[in-house]
Amino acid sequence: MFTGLANKAGPYLSAVLQRDSTKTDSIRLCGNILSVFGLVLILTAVFGLDNKDFPGYKALLPVMGAVLMIAAGKDAFINRYLLSNRVMVWFGLISYPLYIWHWPFLSFAWIVGGEMPQLKVRIGCVVLAVIMSALTYYFVEPRLRWGRYGGYKAAGLLSIMVAVGIAGYSVERHEGYTARMDDPEQPVFDAINKRMKEDNLRCLKIIPDWNRLSDGNNCRIQREPGHNTIALIGDSHSGHLYAGLISQAKENEGIAVFPASGAIPLIGLHSAASANEVKRMPFRANTEHLLSEGFNYILTHSNITKVVLSHYPLVSWHNVVDTHNPDNHDFNSILHDGFVRTYDALTKAGKEIFQPVRLNGGWLPRQRRAQNLWSIVGSVGRS
Repeated sequence: MFTGLANKAGPYLSAVLQRDSTKTDSIRLCGNILSVFGLVLILTAVFGLDNKDFPGYKALLPVMGAVLMIAAGKDAFINRYLLSNRVMVWFGLISYPLYIWHWPFLSFAWIVGGEMPQLKVRIGCVVLAVIMSALTYYFVEPRLRWGRYGGYKAAGLLSIMVAVGIAGYSVERHEGYTARMDDPEQPVFDAINKRMKEDNLRCLKIIPDWNRLSDGNNCRIQREPGHNTIALIGDSHSGHLYAGLISQAKENEGIAVFPASGAIPLIGLHSAASANEVKRMPFRANTEHLLSEGFNYILTHSNITKVVLSHYPLVSWHNVVDTHNPDNHDFNSILHDGFVRTYDALTKAGKEIFQPVRLNGGWLPRQRRAQNLWSIVGSVGRS
């Protein structure tokens, strides 16, 4: 069967690839087939793959799709009427500067916000990248690519590239830009960083799998077990508080922190762990387990008298599931049960509970703004 199919398809492919002018019909038919199949491969890659598929063999999908569409030639239907459209051609012309410009805009938007930017911010970044790409294409590229002094321009660009590479290596080698670290407080920062590494090793003696199951938000215990009085538990925001708190801790105090990215600090609740979330960020599957380990440490150490529940609701309350009652799909009920469970466990163990995160309506997802955290806490206290 395959031999017969190959014998029939061979002449068509040969006509397309060799552009045999005597076989116009064969070229048109096979070219259309190749371009359609290539477009299907590209669309499959766009909508069916995510970051974890790259690098890997799945990257062949868009590559082979592009190869097939190029092989189809300019006369294939899709190539002629879709890719030859003036708008598409214009985007093709600015595609390389667009590739360069979009990255810093989207990256800095993420850095400034600390999370995936809102859709309107991402759209704004892309529009700005398109504008800058057009300016680059019309006013920068022509002066660099054509005209006189080509050799000097090439040498200048090469020198800039080498300088950037050396600067990048220096920053990486010294773990930062040393001129920015010329600060009288730098020895204090270095001491804190060293101490935090030691505190992480102390925690790993008790919860050895924490670093392996997390995304870099490491647990830390400031003093030997039995000498810590304050515990922070929650998402990455609890980890951010640790360095400042240990620098202010008194001699008779010690701090333990248990941060799991995207975790809601309520016993038995697993947040931000839908199938799509876990596929995109596999460590999200471990957040409830990690916080269970943290709560177990807190509850079994009577010397810990203060517990800080630290989290960012826009992340920590996302796709929340009650592992004690997985059939419950009512958000308010799940959250209430989690508060009751946590409040009861901590207060019965003699712990004082603190919640430092500002939770007014502006911080909560729109569909949850009617939910008042403090009314929930009040109902817990009355139950």
